Amino acid sequence: MDRLENYQLLISKLDAFIRKFYLNNIIRGTLYSIGFLVGLFLIFSVSEYYFYFSPILRKTLLAIYFLSCLSVSSVWVFIPLFKFFRLGKVISHHEAALIIGKYFSNVQDKLINILELNAQLKSNDSANALILAGIDQKSDDIKLTPFRKAINLGENKKYLRFALPPLLLFFVLLFSAPSILTDSTFRFINSNTEFEKPAPFSFTIQNNPLEVTQYNNFNLMVSVDGKVLPNEVYVLIGNYRYKLRKEENNIYSYVFRNVSEPINFRLNSGSVYSKEYLISIVSKPMIIGFEISLDYPEHTQLKKETYENVGDLIIPEGTKVSWMFHAQHTDKVSLKFENSTPELAKSITGTDFSHAKTISQSSNYAVIVGSDSAAQMDSVNYFVKVIQDEYPTISTKIYSDEAD
Repeated sequence: MDRLENYQLLISKLDAFIRKFYLNNIIRGTLYSIGFLVGLFLIFSVSEYYFYFSPILRKTLLAIYFLSCLSVSSVWVFIPLFKFFRLGKVISHHEAALIIGKYFSNVQDKLINILELNAQLKSNDSANALILAGIDQKSDDIKLTPFRKAINLGENKKYLRFALPPLLLFFVLLFSAPSILTDSTFRFINSNTEFEKPAPFSFTIQNNPLEVTQYNNFNLMVSVDGKVLPNEVYVLIGNYRYKLRKEENNIYSYVFRNVSEPINFRLNSGSVYSKEYLISIVSKPMIIGFEISLDYPEHTQLKKETYENVGDLIIPEGTKVSWMFHAQHTDKVSLKFENSTPELAKSITGTDFSHAKTISQSSNYAVIVGSDSAAQMDSVNYFVKVIQDEYPTISTKIYSDEAD
């Protein structure tokens, strides 16, 4: 029984040594992790603060940092922590004996020999008594050896040189120049947003909103504010650069002509660039076709007629004219006759509008189309000529029967 107790005491001391071995790794790995991750955070933060990386580069650096956190903390902290609690494979008693032997050279051979004898005890039953005697004797010789002292946790102080400088720099910046950390961290968190680097001046778009009805011109108005104002301002569209016209001391303009599709652009002057802007397109309301029905007065004995896409008319007085408009991107259609208020056409469907009017006098008229999203309305002008009704007249001529 005593022999078993000596061996079990030896094994328990080895197990305690193994736990201390992993505790030592946890402490050292924590200091390494703090130094590496805090240092990497400072490098990325300071670089972003001064250089204003693009969204793609910020996303890449953010991914690198999170992968670094995961890999470094896993290898240096969590894996040793799991092994400290004996979760997963740990070093064997034989490997522990070799480590102890480097510190206590006088017990290495005996400790390894005990472990080897114990292995023989399991495989060779005929020599159990002799092997047990050898295990007991050697275990008794080294049972007072403090295996745990082979690892000095205090030696980890030398690894503070990896963790303290980045931590001290972090706190110096946090209290003396917090914006270096807070501003860059905010931009990293909002990696999808493009941020402008502060400059001696800034651009302000005066147009609100940035949208134009399709195929119309768009007059971009830009104000430049700051202590130092540039002499020239450019708009960048793709790989081309166009100069803005100077309207006033700090007001510039540029006309985008016949805009048919959305336009991405940036403003530039010298080394200063604005963020990217977008001019949105509002679909142009338009008439794609129409029919006109003419219902003549009864006394004319003319049959009802229908014409397509004919807006100029010559009609008898009192003719009832009916329009049926077919439109696109249109919310309302109205007709404006001379010296009268616009008359709103009735919406039949989302694209069809109708209107009827009895016309008694000649007039110019305009068909006006508009939509809720388009700031401007479009119109087409036509003319209707009315043939006035006249009273019947008799023409007479007197002939004389007298001969000359």
